[in-house]
Amino acid sequence: MAQQSIQIVGETITENDIKPMCSLLDKNLVKILSWRDCEVSDKDFKKLMRSVAKCQSLLQLALNIGIINSEFRVQLLAQAINRNQSITGLFIHGSIIGNEGIKILCKNILNAGRLATLDVGDCQFGDAAIPHLCQLLTPNQEWPGLLDLSMSANTDITPTGWAELSLALATSTLRSLYLDYNKLGDQTAACIIVGVAGCGTLEVIDMEGTAVTQKTAKLILNLVENYAVRLKKVSLSGNKVLKATVEAIKFCLRDLMEETDETEACDSDLISITTRSSLGFPKQTQVKVVMSSCEMETGNDTDQTIQDYSLHSEVVEQPDHQASSASVNENEQTSADNEVVEEEEEEFDDDVKEVPVYYTGIPVTF
Repeated sequence: MAQQSIQIVGETITENDIKPMCSLLDKNLVKILSWRDCEVSDKDFKKLMRSVAKCQSLLQLALNIGIINSEFRVQLLAQAINRNQSITGLFIHGSIIGNEGIKILCKNILNAGRLATLDVGDCQFGDAAIPHLCQLLTPNQEWPGLLDLSMSANTDITPTGWAELSLALATSTLRSLYLDYNKLGDQTAACIIVGVAGCGTLEVIDMEGTAVTQKTAKLILNLVENYAVRLKKVSLSGNKVLKATVEAIKFCLRDLMEETDETEACDSDLISITTRSSLGFPKQTQVKVVMSSCEMETGNDTDQTIQDYSLHSEVVEQPDHQASSASVNENEQTSADNEVVEEEEEEFDDDVKEVPVYYTGIPVTF
């Protein structure tokens, strides 16, 4: 049976909706699970996370806009990520998790050791969360480091926090970094650009709407003209930057791509000069659940991309950092009408109550 992509936007998800989703997850038939701006009870969210933890086919998990809104849900999500052996992309843009939520998530992401892409845009954290994100950027023997990070619209981060992130950026293996709609300014942006110069892998940096000026644009131009960087796309939209400087950066990026034997890209692939504001994203009023079949090509591990409703509209499958510790036996998968043997489950409290947003530090039993 072909694996599925599940997308839900703006719905109230009931117990009757959760059951078929959990069934597909339990049978390893879901590759991408995307919720945006949905309402669900804590009890049903706990059921979903239990299935996510066991699923061996899930590659991308998107729970955007207000779904992760309490310590209880942060801890359930963190435990699911820790136990799951297949997820490479986590998108929780617009979640109310704060500094403590980032701390809990990062600890479990490091333990899992597989995540390549993380979107924590507009998650209302500040400087206290930066050391934990820096750990995700720093590769070591047990952790290869993130490839893609989005920190859009976390306006509580101060120049001190950005400076600390820049140090980690210089030694990271990041290929894309999204900082749009943060309060950077020229001085903070200069610090970040120094980090970019030290990073030998970064290809995309987004500084849209970050209050930078011509000073930052000239510094970026100096970077791409005179230093060995791998940048392919820079976004300075929504800032006071001269068009001539933008064109000069674009020209240098084109040369860089030619030097690295890349195919010539169109202007929009080189530098973004048009406004792309996620803050004004229109709310979807008529929504439906989409379960589209993704046919697998023999001998091709590349999966199809889908439209996600997070800040950066595209969700692209990321490469696995290490081989999965458990593989699905195809013969078992096709026998017995794809029925899954029911394993003995832990007992879960059916009377889960709503949990306030503040953090108590009390661990949640998964």
